[in-house]
Amino acid sequence: MNEEWKQWEPVAHSEGKYGIYRLCESKDGLEVICRHQDLDRNMRLLFDQHVYAYTNTNETLTLQVLNGIDVRYGLRFYSTWSFFIVENSNYIKRLSERAYGVVDFCHLRHFVFITSDSMTDIISAHEPKVSWITHDLPVPESDDEDYE
Repeated sequence: MNEEWKQWEPVAHSEGKYGIYRLCESKDGLEVICRHQDLDRNMRLLFDQHVYAYTNTNETLTLQVLNGIDVRYGLRFYSTWSFFIVENSNYIKRLSERAYGVVDFCHLRHFVFITSDSMTDIISAHEPKVSWITHDLPVPESDDEDYE
């Protein structure tokens, strides 16, 4: 069965492109802080239940994946949206094979965040807790246009 990508709205009015401001694993879980590219809007996603795997990959190493999405769904599908869920995920299938099928009963979900410079994949059986951040985030010391 082929992978099926679906746009995911973690919370109402979360459309548009976001950059990842912070990705942090701690005793509280995996926290992802996202900053909207155009609006003064910041979102916190906390995977506070078990995260089985996650990767953050530079965009240059995701070109084949992005091309496949473009061919199947069109450029606009991911160029104007950041949050996705992948059904029939090849990533989950590979993880399951490595674990000899031990996690097959867990009903794992594949969450993907596509930004202008990276792709973050998170495998969890639970959706994150999502909230808007009402205070300003400090601007990172970087030349990255996502945060200007």
